[in-house]
This record gives sequence, structure tokens and C-alpha cells, in this order.
Amino acid sequence: SAAAPAMLDAAWQRFIARRHAPAIAEQPGFDAIERLVLAGAAAFSASGNLQDAAQRVFAVPAARRVFVTDEIGEQFLPSIGARPEDGQTSGTRLSPLFPETHSNWSRRPYFQRAIAAPGRVALMGPHFSLTEGRDCYTAAVAIRAQSRLVVFCVDFVLDSAGTVMR
Repeated sequence: SAAAPAMLDAAWQRFIARRHAPAIAEQPGFDAIERLVLAGAAAFSASGNLQDAAQRVFAVPAARRVFVTDEIGEQFLPSIGARPEDGQTSGTRLSPLFPETHSNWSRRPYFQRAIAAPGRVALMGPHFSLTEGRDCYTAAVAIRAQSRLVVFCVDFVLDSAGTVMR
């Protein structure tokens, strides 16, 4: 669409501003995020059904997107997005720019840390999410599912208090 270049420029401006802002020293709510991600990952490992696993994660409103990659970082199933919050634009606002599968996340620190320590949750962020239009954290854990190593990932957004978990 004709608006896409302006939206991308605005996203880059927010990214530049973010890079110059002081870093948050502590990851908010890590224990709760870890439990939630491990529960979703266990559900996916047991059933292979990403939709069902995502619904467990979406019990927390801060969880916005769930996706899974193979051991080399390639996303092999479409992402599952939470319903948009009241007053928020749909997560599909930039969807024409993103493929549903075959994205490679291997260069992302959350993927690299998850693969390096299977079973342990890696939480990275905050970073600006183009799909959400605001800061998010990504949590990832490498697990065995369907007889292979996969990385189960969840994007979380910050609330007005600057925390991930309410």
C-alpha cells in the first residue's frame, strides 16, 4: 500500500529514539513469563498443535504472538496472534510485508540462547515490534517436539507501567 513507506519511516524513527534511550536494567516479570512459556511449550511438545499451545499463553493479555522454528531457525508453521486489545490496531497491519512461514530467526539472540541451552527460557528485549507497533519482549525455549528439536517463541508487549506481566 502507499502508506507502507511512511509507516516504515516512522518505525525507524522510533527505533533510533529507542537506541538513544537509557536501557532498562532488569527484565520485568521473568519468573511468570518463564512459567507461561514453559507451559505453552509443553503443550506444543505433547500435541504438536500450535493453536492450542498459543491459547494457553494468551491467558495473559501481554502475550501477543506465538511461533515456532526448527533447529536452524526457520519458522515452519504460521504464527498465532492474539486478538487485538481494545484500541489497538490489528497485528495484521503490516502482514503483507511478512511471510507466514520460512522466516529465519537464527540471527536473533533469543533463538541463539534457546538453542544453546535447551529447556531454559531466554528472554530478550525490549525491541520494537513492527507487527504490534510498540516495544515487545521475545521469550524462547528449545524443546523436543515431533521427534525433533524446535524453538517455541512468544512475543510479549509492555503495559502502561512498563512491565510485561500485569
